[in-house]
Amino acid sequence: MIGKWGFITGRLELTKDGKALKFFDVVPFELKLDVPTIVAEAHPELVDALKANAEVNRQLLEGMGGLENRLAAIEKTLTDIP
Repeated sequence: MIGKWGFITGRLELTKDGKALKFFDVVPFELKLDVPTIVAEAHPELVDALKANAEVNRQLLEGMGGLENRLAAIEKTLTDIP
């Protein structure tokens, strides 16, 4: 089966005494995998969930930036009180 996929090749050679030998060679190949590709192939519905999760994380980080500004203003107000 892997011969049909092109991962190996085979060839026959005859020895001097007439025996047939079959040799197999592995064909060089490169396989690149990354998590998004694996997830997309394994569970397509997870791709949408990952995108939604990334968007929620982005919104949370933006909200935290605003919260930091408010906390800094409160801290300044409290330190200004005699």
